[in-house]
Amino acid sequence: MNKLKRVIRQLNELNDVRKKIVSEKLQIVRRALIRCAECDKKSRLCVWVFVQDWWYEEPYGCTGGAEWRTSQTESCHIVCPKCGKENYIYNHPERTRIVDLIDVSASDFLKKDIFKAVGDAHGHSGYERKIVIRP
Repeated sequence: MNKLKRVIRQLNELNDVRKKIVSEKLQIVRRALIRCAECDKKSRLCVWVFVQDWWYEEPYGCTGGAEWRTSQTESCHIVCPKCGKENYIYNHPERTRIVDLIDVSASDFLKKDIFKAVGDAHGHSGYERKIVIRP
């Protein structure tokens, strides 16, 4: 029984260390500077707004489609805190770096932990694209 208690204590210590390291990783990601493709000013990632783009899959067959799907990170947008313009990540000069910062860290925390806010934008022919910030 003493061995079990020792192992449990060690696991708890490891969990505490992991939480601390993940917290440090989040702070590093949040502090990363990103340059706006529109105004050319740099801002920390934590003050940008991430816009999750959604696309509509048309119905097909008897039961397929007719649903909204999320786009991959590189097909989404980030909104500059300085000029308010949307930057399409796919066309951004720092696309690879931005995607790496967001997606590599996604296993440990959510986009809402990284950015000032996260919004959704639904695009569909016949509908105006509108960004809705998540509460």
